[in-house]
Amino acid sequence: MKRISKCIIVLLLTVIISGCAPTSSPATGGATAQAPTVTATLSTAVTPTVTPTVTAESKGVENLIIIIGDGMGQAHISAAQQVYGRHYGFTDWDSTLINTNAINEQGEASVLTDSAAAATAMATGVLTLRRRVGMDKDETVLTTFLDLARQKGMVTGILTTETLLGATPAGFSAHVKNRFDPQEVFDSQIDSGVDLLCGAPDPICAANREQILQAGYYYCDDISGIDAEPSKKQYWQLDTLKTSPEVEPVSLAELSVAALDHLDAKGEFIMIIEQAHIDKFCHDNIFDRTVHSVDMLNSTVERVMEWVGERTDTAVMVLADHETGGLVLDPEAENSYFSPITGEQIAYEYTSTNHTTDEVKLFWHGFEPNIAALPYFGERDRIKNSDIFYMVCELLELKAGAEGK
Repeated sequence: MKRISKCIIVLLLTVIISGCAPTSSPATGGATAQAPTVTATLSTAVTPTVTPTVTAESKGVENLIIIIGDGMGQAHISAAQQVYGRHYGFTDWDSTLINTNAINEQGEASVLTDSAAAATAMATGVLTLRRRVGMDKDETVLTTFLDLARQKGMVTGILTTETLLGATPAGFSAHVKNRFDPQEVFDSQIDSGVDLLCGAPDPICAANREQILQAGYYYCDDISGIDAEPSKKQYWQLDTLKTSPEVEPVSLAELSVAALDHLDAKGEFIMIIEQAHIDKFCHDNIFDRTVHSVDMLNSTVERVMEWVGERTDTAVMVLADHETGGLVLDPEAENSYFSPITGEQIAYEYTSTNHTTDEVKLFWHGFEPNIAALPYFGERDRIKNSDIFYMVCELLELKAGAEGK
């Protein structure tokens, strides 16, 4: 594909007025993204109105699986491979780096992100403030690519190792000012129309079971009853970690396959799968639990790819929303971990207990995006997290106002 010059990109973004991009342009070089004032309800959400400057050889792609390692930097992947003595196949896929900075009140993309702002950027193509979920900095409700997929008649799903009220799943399915208002996140999420919602058991979700049922969902908190009413939307409260001695955890890999089977039976789909605990263990600088979580993500990728098999209608992305912990692998580091699998000492150091500005990676399989034509940087080996929205929309031909099938 020919590289589109910067002047052509600017021209396209200026004059083309139909298709799939946010009303607010990404803030670049300190520019402030302006958005019209809109009442913060989903019915009046801002929808994309500009064709993205990206092309893709979709090869008949109709479905998309996005696997997110929350907080997963490049060093985390390397460390897990060393500890477990195996090569992760997804690291051989085509890839590019992702810049994850959020914006400040002036719209400048120079602020260390949180998971809410990162998920919102990926889901909507609009950079926002930390803590915002599905809203821009002015509290304008934004349209996600899941919203556009449902307008097209596709089915959608979100599965996470944490509660559904966490920042990342919320960023793709809710529209609230503050990620730390769990009841508001819950209410907005239930109204989102996502066909399958699955997360770890949460007391707010359990206490509002009747509201979930009234919204048309089948509620399940026991793996033996999963998908017992397949004609309904699904709301699963299932633990993928042993958080309680009374609860036997469910494999994230196998749960992902169950979710994919459910969606695939209903039609074309987008499925988001999050391994949330890489981030959580990095905040506490717990190395063994960090690499275990990365290995769980890899096992999920492997199982998902077995499910995909020879299908050419399903694309897969593996990515991170940001890096957490500033993990460094250095032979001179004071900390070391003995791998009982490889018999080797892995020297490491955490340089932070927070998120960092380290760029993370996007890996893709089953399609060929034109990375250099994405609107933010226009570079082959570096994109903005907000560019994920454009890539998904172009790949699946998602457009505002598309008629359902």
